Amino acid sequence: MLLNEKEKENYKKKIADLEKNLREVEGKKGVLLLELEKEKAKWNIEKDNLQTKYSELNDKLVLVEKKNEKLLRENEKLKNEKNNLRKLNLKNDSKFSLLYRDTSASLLSNSNFSSINPSGRNNNYQNQMFKILDDVDSTESKLDTESSVNSKGNKKNEIDEKKNK
Repeated sequence: MLLNEKEKENYKKKIADLEKNLREVEGKKGVLLLELEKEKAKWNIEKDNLQTKYSELNDKLVLVEKKNEKLLRENEKLKNEKNNLRKLNLKNDSKFSLLYRDTSASLLSNSNFSSINPSGRNNNYQNQMFKILDDVDSTESKLDTESSVNSKGNKKNEIDEKKNK
């Protein structure tokens, strides 16, 4: 029986040691679970922050893209308007010079200047005005000719003219 009692005591000590180890392990397990939960909470907060930033940046990107599209449409519209105005100006310049010349000539011929010279001939002032108008017309025709040559692909002449200036 002595062996039984000694064995019992040994078993009791082993049980006590195991229970003590079990309590330590359960304590460590609790601490680790608590740390794990803290880390999960931190990661969830960081994840939420990153998702919020992502959605904000995505919204800003959408706004910038819309603004870009709007500006591109406006730019195209302005380019078309500029080209249309340029075409109209080229047409109107030649019409204007002819109209100006005709109107000026009629005004000069109907003006009181003809009464200064009763012979009906143009006086010096009228002759000078007609000469100026002819010079303006010839200059415009030269410009029209140069623009048509340049528009046909003669870019080298344009570059040479710019260099010479």
